[in-house]
Amino acid sequence: APWSHCKILQFFVQFRHSQHLYNAMYRSIFTLVFLIVTVRSSVPAQDSDLVKDTERLYSATKGHGTDEDSLIDVLTHRDYPTRLAIVREYRLRYDRDLWSDIKDDTSGDFRAALKPLVMRQAEFLVQEFNHHLANVDDLINLVMLAVSDDDQTLLKELRDTYLESYNITLKESVTQATNVRLGRFLVNLLNRAVVNGSLNDNQTRVDYNTLKLHLSAGDVDSALQLLTQRSLPAVGAILQLYNEIHTKEEEMALDAVLKANVGHDEGLAITAFFALAEDQSKYLAQELYKSMKILGTDEDLLTRIICTRADKDLDLVKVKYQEITGVSLKQKVEEETSGDYRKVLLNLIN
Repeated sequence: APWSHCKILQFFVQFRHSQHLYNAMYRSIFTLVFLIVTVRSSVPAQDSDLVKDTERLYSATKGHGTDEDSLIDVLTHRDYPTRLAIVREYRLRYDRDLWSDIKDDTSGDFRAALKPLVMRQAEFLVQEFNHHLANVDDLINLVMLAVSDDDQTLLKELRDTYLESYNITLKESVTQATNVRLGRFLVNLLNRAVVNGSLNDNQTRVDYNTLKLHLSAGDVDSALQLLTQRSLPAVGAILQLYNEIHTKEEEMALDAVLKANVGHDEGLAITAFFALAEDQSKYLAQELYKSMKILGTDEDLLTRIICTRADKDLDLVKVKYQEITGVSLKQKVEEETSGDYRKVLLNLIN
């Protein structure tokens, strides 16, 4: 009897202990399920909107006909990071490439304007480089867009993506498509590794003196190489100092000195680079003016600038454009374009 009582007591102790474990485990599982349900039901609005945008774009390109208004509404009212997130979600959800679906369902300038809105900027610029290598004006503009923000991450991605896409380096392609001096100048810009920081008056003075020595020796290539190794604000400061000193002495401005010693195409590149360094918004506004001159519209240039700068400095460019032309960019685009292409550009401008 004493032994039996002991075994029974031991059994009840173990049973109660098991119950405690069971209850603890039950409470833990319940808590975990509750947390999962709570988190899933509290998805941030932007994630919910991302899914809606993705589904809307899929519906726009599937079924009978294309819903152009949905494509325009979604892609022109989302910023760059959100558009990239939509592209990723589209691939995950449907195992399809958004640009491929849009390309199959659209055409002409409208399709061309949607392209940069569903691509990484480096990927878009790579394709633009490959397509426009033979055109000096377009090539120069593409290089200026690539270096316009002194973004070393973008430049590296651009070079890596080009090599991956075409099995040749961007340097080799640009060199093969241009003369030696122009190719060297453009490649130096694309390959430069500048560090942005506060401007240093002493360094500006040192660069000015070095530049003057190169020019005095007739070494234009070294002068250009020096400038391509500096950030855009630093180049702007060097230009300002040089022109202030030499204007007082009634000598030529720096761009005129350099252009007098190079060919036509190199002169175009130098002018563009200096304009970019002195006032980026003004340079882009002048390029937009050039794209919509009297003799027809250069849709490639117009699309490239508006679509790549819409998330960056297009508001500043619009102000400069009106100062230069006396007409708003919106008004000019309305006059020069039509249809869904016009809608895309105007939405981005607005």
